[in-house]
Amino acid sequence: RTRIVSTRATAGIARDVPVFVLPGSVNAVELATAEIIAEEAPHLAGLASRHEVE
Repeated sequence: RTRIVSTRATAGIARDVPVFVLPGSVNAVELATAEIIAEEAPHLAGLASRHEVE
């Protein structure tokens, strides 16, 4: 799992939606999705929408 820093993965927010680019093997993408993205989804959604005015 420590080799993740050597990938070309990137992430950002586009129109209030978290976007992820995960190059690599299917196994690596599945791991990143399950172990990182899904775990952080609530926090990322909050960051993506924090500038909205209620």
